[in-house]
Amino acid sequence: MDKRYLRTPEAATYLRLSEATLNKDRWSRLLGIPFIKAGRAILYDRDDLDSWLGKLKVNTVEVGSRDA
Repeated sequence: MDKRYLRTPEAATYLRLSEATLNKDRWSRLLGIPFIKAGRAILYDRDDLDSWLGKLKVNTVEVGSRDA
């Protein structure tokens, strides 16, 4: 059974980001990664992270493709 709440190192691995990125985002809010502060503990709800990931829009370009 997967844990629902992740600590920073686990959340960083889950999101494939560095712990430093998560730490910076908590005060800058530039990326808006959702987190919960429970006393002194910082937790990340896996469902919230999945929702946040779903809202990201990634632009990709196919190299070498041209209209004929």
